[in-house]
Amino acid sequence: MLAKMGLVLPLEVTQEQVLYWRSTNPKLDHSMHSMPVFISHKAPHFFYGLPQIDVAGVKCGWHHSGPAIDIEKGKVEHAPENEENVRGFMREFFPHLDHSAPVHKLSCLYTTTPDHHFVMDRHPTYKNIIIGSVCSGHGFKFGPAIGSLLAALVLEEKPVIALDTFSIQRFKDQVVK
Repeated sequence: MLAKMGLVLPLEVTQEQVLYWRSTNPKLDHSMHSMPVFISHKAPHFFYGLPQIDVAGVKCGWHHSGPAIDIEKGKVEHAPENEENVRGFMREFFPHLDHSAPVHKLSCLYTTTPDHHFVMDRHPTYKNIIIGSVCSGHGFKFGPAIGSLLAALVLEEKPVIALDTFSIQRFKDQVVK
């Protein structure tokens, strides 16, 4: 849609995989009422996870590890190394889980900017168009805050934080107009 308005942003779509792991200890509660969300920034791999909510297993994903894809061509198969790396992380930090095989696997798509930040700005030519891309694999956590910031742009109010970090102009050398 933006291309029809003379704007192409440098976005990449990757297909990510999340895996769910069953507990071997029924005395440990992995529900959302007892277990926190976790994020590990143990370089070079970044893993995240959630407690049991809808699927009977602890969810874990390897952040930004999936292949770049062409969404017009559809999804691709994940490399076996992805599952092995997640299994290794879970084995180290959650030794009480069953690591033999995940109980469930899902794929999701990340739309990512080169700097992994969101886009929240006005179209450079058509100032009445607000562009909001809360992507890069972490936008869902910021939904209410992003909504407030985009609403401020729409209502021509001053946002509660500066939006320079999220400006389209940061891609001035990569944006096609």
